[in-house]
Amino acid sequence: HLIFLIKFSLFLGFKPSSATDFIEQVSNPSFYMSIKNLLLLEDLLSANYETYLKLQGSTRIKLLTDLLEYYQCHIDIGKINSIDVLHELLHN
Repeated sequence: HLIFLIKFSLFLGFKPSSATDFIEQVSNPSFYMSIKNLLLLEDLLSANYETYLKLQGSTRIKLLTDLLEYYQCHIDIGKINSIDVLHELLHN
């Protein structure tokens, strides 16, 4: 789903060219991404659907949250509650 979101952003017209470009396009001044996640994002940007990246669940959720915030900066999708609901179901 992470690779899909990145690939889909190309068709929507706002795919970042690099992790730095990604950070620059997020309009939230309090947005923070760790160096580890920036490097993983670089890997995701060059990945295809057959690419397997072993990620811890917490890392995957953080990247998903960051990608959704990136989408929210470009299109009016509002807050996506299903991620929080899914997290609650899986961890409680």
